[in-house]
Amino acid sequence: MSDFEIRFQAERSSYETQIMQMKHKIAELEATVVDYNKEIERLNGLYTETKKQAEAFKNRYGSLDQSSVGEIDILRRENEQLKKTIWVLYC
Repeated sequence: MSDFEIRFQAERSSYETQIMQMKHKIAELEATVVDYNKEIERLNGLYTETKKQAEAFKNRYGSLDQSSVGEIDILRRENEQLKKTIWVLYC
């Protein structure tokens, strides 16, 4: 075998190794894309369900009169104050 043939075989082997490594990396990245697509589908489903729940809540409680809204605000503030009080007691 001549020097040229030896170098050619060495370069060829090197390129074949690089090609195999790149094919492996491509396969890993394709699998990652599939996983991300599944996660996106799952999150879209959660979003759709949450949106439906929000619409149902809005339809159910959206027609509250102004006095009811005021009562809810008062109860919310009282709840926050109780949380703070409980937090202080346990610290």
